[in-house]
Amino acid sequence: MGQKRNNQLGTSARSTRPRAAALNPVAAAVAGILCCAGGAYAAEETPAVSDESNALNEIVVTASAQGVKKLDASYNIVSLSLDDIKNSNPASVADIFKLSPGIWPEASGGQTGVNIDVAGFPNGGGDSPYFTTMINGSPLYGSAALSFMDSSSLLRFDDTVERVEIVQGGPSAIFSSGQAGATANFILRTGSEKTTGSVGFTYGSEGSERVDAFYSGKIIDGWYGSIGGFYRVSDGVRDPQYPSDIGGQLTATLKHDLDGGSVMFWYRNLNDKNQWYADFPYIVVNGKAQPYPGFNQLNSTYNSKQLQNFQIPSPGGGFWNDDISNGRGAALNYFGSNLDLKLDGGWKISNTFLFDGGWIPTNALVNNGNPKSLGA
Repeated sequence: MGQKRNNQLGTSARSTRPRAAALNPVAAAVAGILCCAGGAYAAEETPAVSDESNALNEIVVTASAQGVKKLDASYNIVSLSLDDIKNSNPASVADIFKLSPGIWPEASGGQTGVNIDVAGFPNGGGDSPYFTTMINGSPLYGSAALSFMDSSSLLRFDDTVERVEIVQGGPSAIFSSGQAGATANFILRTGSEKTTGSVGFTYGSEGSERVDAFYSGKIIDGWYGSIGGFYRVSDGVRDPQYPSDIGGQLTATLKHDLDGGSVMFWYRNLNDKNQWYADFPYIVVNGKAQPYPGFNQLNSTYNSKQLQNFQIPSPGGGFWNDDISNGRGAALNYFGSNLDLKLDGGWKISNTFLFDGGWIPTNALVNNGNPKSLGA
């Protein structure tokens, strides 16, 4: 078996991309119209504007210099609210992207390490070379994909997200880190005059337990804050005899109203471990693949206490311990900001900033051919 790929972003790694997009959500006001026929005819009320019409008039900010109505956009854009995403019951962040036509995520592998393909582009052959993931208009990493690291692995979905906007083509190549394929922009929830909060507990098969919480509101006049996140533990679809998924995420925002605009600061900590399941052993008999004897393809796994730790050669000399239970997780810190101002004469200033760093390790067992006997 082969072992271990380790992508190090480094504690000082960062991805800073100035954006030209206004990032505050704007709701379009729509009023119903009461029409009167007059004379002997009774007043007739026209049907209320549908939710679909409201959605088309929603202002989206991804791949746009000043924001544009979905109805007026000349390119493919999908905007999904927090409730829309929850109703789709995504298995991972990448699983959300399949709600946009033309995007296919290989989401069967779990929370991380997903391959994402975009219609009209060659098969990526691994990871997500034509897909960029952003938070509040800033790409989470400068390049679309490193080896064994797609950008959707750099975050987890929870109640701190207000909505996600997915853009394919059009101005995406200009306003989205030069991404010609597709871009997903996660917009964070911020505080407001109204105090809101929620707590949720999820229990499932596979020994999974998860707690989600979110709270936001006014701090003092002109200052608003929010904080939220999740923590979970799970044995996974194939119990490896140690937690398959364990960890959580914490996100906080601080927003301040300015004359003609606002400034918002946000921080996110992600510390999560996720088991990675590779292919399983088989044998070839007369040119046809068959299950390997003694290995149940439906529920067996290489991962176990017996194969949890390896001593492998270190590039710097000597050996280091490779703990398979660390899986394909992430230990990341993010600090970002968004500034939006309207000036006299119709001028606008919009700036986004992001500094991030940490580790994206891959500790995994990879099948490298048919199993052999100990004597071989």
